[in-house]
Amino acid sequence: MLHMRLAEGIDAEQFHSTFGRSFESLCGERLDEYLSGGFMRYDGRSYSFTTKGMFVSNYILSDILE
Repeated sequence: MLHMRLAEGIDAEQFHSTFGRSFESLCGERLDEYLSGGFMRYDGRSYSFTTKGMFVSNYILSDILE
């Protein structure tokens, strides 16, 4: 999850390869909420925080990891 704090974010393919499940399946509907709210972005390869999301990243990470 520390990769989320980096500009490049989490590489979805690498996450799946490492953990045996997709980042999407781990985060579920919460991920959609943050993507549609403009707090996170998905560029077709990786998930990362937007500038707006960085300001509330602690909250988002604790919500996703719940």
